[in-house]
Amino acid sequence: MNNSLLLPCKNIFESSSNGIIIFDLNHTVTYSNSSAIKLTKLPSSGYHIDEVFKIFPELNFHSQLDNVLKNNENINIPEVSGRDFFYEIFITPVIDETNTVVGGSILLHDISYIKRLEEIKTKFLTVAAHQLRTPLGGMRWSLEMVLENKEEISSENQNLLNQVYQSNMIALSIVNDLLNVSKIENQQIVDKPEPVNIIRVIQKVLTDHQAEAKIRSVNYKVNLPPAETFPIIQVDKGKIKEIIGNLVANAIKYNKPNGSLSVTVNSDQQNISFSIADTGIGIPEKDLQRIFTKFFRAGNAVLNETSGSGLGLFVVKKYIEDWGGKVSINSKENIGTTVNITLPMNISHVIAPETQTPKNKKTIITLQPQSETPISIQPEGQTQAIPNTTNQLTETKPQEITTESNPELPT
Repeated sequence: MNNSLLLPCKNIFESSSNGIIIFDLNHTVTYSNSSAIKLTKLPSSGYHIDEVFKIFPELNFHSQLDNVLKNNENINIPEVSGRDFFYEIFITPVIDETNTVVGGSILLHDISYIKRLEEIKTKFLTVAAHQLRTPLGGMRWSLEMVLENKEEISSENQNLLNQVYQSNMIALSIVNDLLNVSKIENQQIVDKPEPVNIIRVIQKVLTDHQAEAKIRSVNYKVNLPPAETFPIIQVDKGKIKEIIGNLVANAIKYNKPNGSLSVTVNSDQQNISFSIADTGIGIPEKDLQRIFTKFFRAGNAVLNETSGSGLGLFVVKKYIEDWGGKVSINSKENIGTTVNITLPMNISHVIAPETQTPKNKKTIITLQPQSETPISIQPEGQTQAIPNTTNQLTETKPQEITTESNPELPT
């Protein structure tokens, strides 16, 4: 590489707080600015680029370098740790005046301070959420006891108490979302897999949200396969119910009066997939890329429904991807939104190891799906009414798993 190409830029590079490293087609470093020398503890030039990559042993940079030098691609790695620091890394081609790739550049952006702030924020939210959940839970049970004695309460007071109760439930939901995010970020989420029939979970969630759907004039359009013949998968029942509950709640909350909520479910030999669609306010195109970001809510969603944490879809995506599944959203503003979920039949679960392991380490196991053995289930047609809760599925009790090395946060 002709060093004259760098001369006009050297003063700019030296004034940057980001580490900048330039290398040629032979992967030999020809220039490093002062920040890069400080970050890597390496000379300014004359060594192989592999010396830089040894700082980040968990990443395979060689294939990415080929893409940069041969395919003229830009690479962004949002977060990687090295030598007790965190970096965002950009790898880009260096092009001469004839538009020919003559080498590449690496920019090391130190995000350690941001990570420390995030850690402090997460700890604060965890403590605050735990402190809030206890009194909110006490309020909930007290209100439910009072509301059970309807004959002793005037209709006016009943309305006021119902409003307080609904506000309390919203606050509890936000607190629980915060605790879930805290567990996810601290890698304290542990699966408790058991045989689950997705059809029955969907039916139960729809039943639980039926009153809210009626209040908001949202109609269900549900055409589910028969539960008796649908494959059973090994999955954490609480989490899959939370996922479907989040999606159904959103489809109701952000729908339009006299709108509809549709659920479709399919399966093949490899996957189970389901979609939840609404005819609501939709998501602006500019917000779609950020819709799974923690605490993010689309602008029209905030205007339509002021309450909300912006954490539901973040949690959904994290759970699904940890299981080896996929989640996607199709949406058009003022037309509606469809959320598509695909889960493999053989789900990889994160469990707590039986022996002591380093903190935050995950152990992955794969459990095979089991056949279903239903009893006392009423016959169902292709278009199913939502069953009452007396219909139960007999399932094999899974083996208990200890959680000594990665205990969940106390409740």
